[in-house]
Amino acid sequence: MKSSKKLKITINENDESKNLNNETFINRWFPNIDDKNKEDIQKRIKLKGWYIYEKICKYIKKHKYTPTPELMQSIFIYDKRIRFILFKYIGMIEEHYRSKLYNYLDYDECSKIEKNYSYKDLINELEKCKICNENEIKHLESIRELRNNICHHYLLTIDDNGNKNIEVLNKIKVIQSLLFDDEIKTEFKNDLLEIETKELNKQKYSNNFDITIPEELKVSNYCK
Repeated sequence: MKSSKKLKITINENDESKNLNNETFINRWFPNIDDKNKEDIQKRIKLKGWYIYEKICKYIKKHKYTPTPELMQSIFIYDKRIRFILFKYIGMIEEHYRSKLYNYLDYDECSKIEKNYSYKDLINELEKCKICNENEIKHLESIRELRNNICHHYLLTIDDNGNKNIEVLNKIKVIQSLLFDDEIKTEFKNDLLEIETKELNKQKYSNNFDITIPEELKVSNYCK
């Protein structure tokens, strides 16, 4: 068996150029920023990395918005709220399909699944036991990658080129279709609608701005 090569990254703590990307990012997008806002962005970059904000600012520019720290952070906060909601409902889907498998197997087999099975293993077992139809398996595979992206805190709504991430957003329809009850499907959409409302988004943050969400990024549009 071939051993997989691991990417080795070495960081020299004394290298004065290690923060060059951070400074370049701020100077490129916010050349006239005041010291207070600059310090705030530097703190956020330290926590989240400049790359994720670069994608957001590319999106802002492509859609003819004026790049501001407030709009950049609004999109980031909104995207993170989406991740929380999607993770909750993907968890419900996983639990539901795992219960289908449990109800098919004996106690010892269920114990093995609970201890050792990944999400991918679950899908394979559902397919092998013919518990799900072909369309369900396809949908479960579709949201598996999305689940991983959420777990690793990747930006969902915007792709690497600064475009609206249609591929990911379309998976919201898939999540809703896999929810096993009409009441829960409605609850899912209402949760996504709630994070878009003006009332909720009047919350103030450390640098005192209201959350602003570009209309075309609103994910409730992808629900029935």
